[in-house]
Amino acid sequence: MKTTESAFYGKVMLFGEYSVIVGSKALVTPLKRFSGHWQAGEIITETDRNLFNELEAYIRYLRSDKTADSLIDLQLLQKDFSDGLWFNSDIPQGYGAGSSGALVAAIYERYAFFQEKDFQVLKKNLGYLESYFHGSSSGIDPLCCLLRQPILIENEQQIRCLTELPSNDHIQGFLFDSGTIGKTAPLVSFFHQQMHFLSFYKKASQQWIPSVNQAIESFMSQDATSFFSSLQLISHFEKEFLKPMIPASINHFWEEGSRSGDFTMKLCGSGGGGFSLVFTSDKNKLNDHFDISTLIRII
Repeated sequence: MKTTESAFYGKVMLFGEYSVIVGSKALVTPLKRFSGHWQAGEIITETDRNLFNELEAYIRYLRSDKTADSLIDLQLLQKDFSDGLWFNSDIPQGYGAGSSGALVAAIYERYAFFQEKDFQVLKKNLGYLESYFHGSSSGIDPLCCLLRQPILIENEQQIRCLTELPSNDHIQGFLFDSGTIGKTAPLVSFFHQQMHFLSFYKKASQQWIPSVNQAIESFMSQDATSFFSSLQLISHFEKEFLKPMIPASINHFWEEGSRSGDFTMKLCGSGGGGFSLVFTSDKNKLNDHFDISTLIRII
């Protein structure tokens, strides 16, 4: 059995959570603060045991799925697991940080029968494998974890792998810990239900998706004025129409940012708990609102 020290980083969906399902652009980047790797050895802590048990359950599911069996060498995966190989990860679960995406990427890289080069096919395959965890998956998160580079989804037919994200001091982004854990599957279900309501669909199509696309375009060109204008529209839409995705524990921060203009918050991943995104043009403005030492700088 071959072990590897290759790290599979977490990820941050900067823009496109939910909206990419209905055709918006999306931008996701590796979160190198957290990672996972294959490990052969003794299970020591309760966290280790939980990770081991979760992988065991996932392998059991994969072995019952004919499509997964056509993509992954499940016999070898089962053998290695039985011989003591497991996926050790410090990526927080239920935080929108890519814990399932990293695991799927690790399994695909090590056990896929064929290392697909076409990004569209690769995203589809990875999304299928990750659907176990969330009910459905776009495949974007595990794609980012597998490639270990930022991913820009231009449209359904165009995926770009970026060397790095553009940056300047006028657009700064941070992760803020809500202190709670989110459950993705019920929130994805809620979103799909909302899309059946004409009023929600119209507002999403006419206001939200254009704002997401503009925010990404402005971020890529580093147009801070346009970026924050679009970001505020996204934040307002999420606060008004995606309330179950925003933990009660951060409502006052969300409103404080809107009131003060010092920062703007938005969802990170599916929401419901875990991390939220905080954007500002000047990190010094955050000192009046947050314990700055608890924020994780990502941009």
